[in-house]
Amino acid sequence: MMMLRRLLCLIICFSALTSAHDSSTYEGLYFWGPEVHAFSPCGSDQDSWVQLSNEAMPVISFYQQQHRHPYQPMYLKFFGHPSHSLQGGFAESYQGVIYIKTLIDYSFTLPKHCQPAQTNPSEGQP
Repeated sequence: MMMLRRLLCLIICFSALTSAHDSSTYEGLYFWGPEVHAFSPCGSDQDSWVQLSNEAMPVISFYQQQHRHPYQPMYLKFFGHPSHSLQGGFAESYQGVIYIKTLIDYSFTLPKHCQPAQTNPSEGQP
């Protein structure tokens, strides 16, 4: 019985370590709105559809309560990884899918190093 407990403990510890190594730190701009759930890394014009872990779901409530206009960029820093499970629908029009595992920081105050690209007003929103 004691051996089984030790083995179970080792398996749990190993799982926690490997899942932490599977994640990288990302920072960039998050956009949310009708038909949009996107992330664009700072300094990049690439955008990815967003999948959220249960732990990261509060970011949507915060966005909905604090945004001032549709598709307002919000700074987001998190642990996550690219996801290879492209979903149908709106996700197909993005360059990839990013899985947000754990939130580190989020704010509508955008750091100077992470500003949205200038867009032509006739092009519409992201």
